[in-house]
Amino acid sequence: MSAIRPEAAGDVTAIRRVHVEAFGRRDEADLVDALRLAGALRVALVAVKDGAVVGYVAFSPVVIRDGASVINALGLAPMAVLPGWQRRGVGSRLVRAGLTACLQPCTASFSCSVPRSFADVSVSNRPSRWALPGNTAARRTPS
Repeated sequence: MSAIRPEAAGDVTAIRRVHVEAFGRRDEADLVDALRLAGALRVALVAVKDGAVVGYVAFSPVVIRDGASVINALGLAPMAVLPGWQRRGVGSRLVRAGLTACLQPCTASFSCSVPRSFADVSVSNRPSRWALPGNTAARRTPS
């Protein structure tokens, strides 16, 4: 079983590798870097096995507006697990640990995009758009 702990400065390269290997592209790794650079990572956890990062999940602030109602929340995205560690519960444990960590500072949480394989943790598997205000490097639309 892997241990889950907060992201550390020395994990950055390993976190990029996890995302690139899990998704087969750099988009999610670039998102994490942009969120980190913007100081927008409120919860960032890694799963570690034998000293190596095998998974990652991040939550960052979002504002949900519905007419006059405003909800300050934390959005889950991205999360990734190395292919050799997928379907072993690592992703589910990361999401649960992240949601637990989010309970204190916010009133709600949601997922921007979670693969169908993580549907058992009761989060959405629908893609959405995201952007950091003023940061054109951190803009993405679903593929």
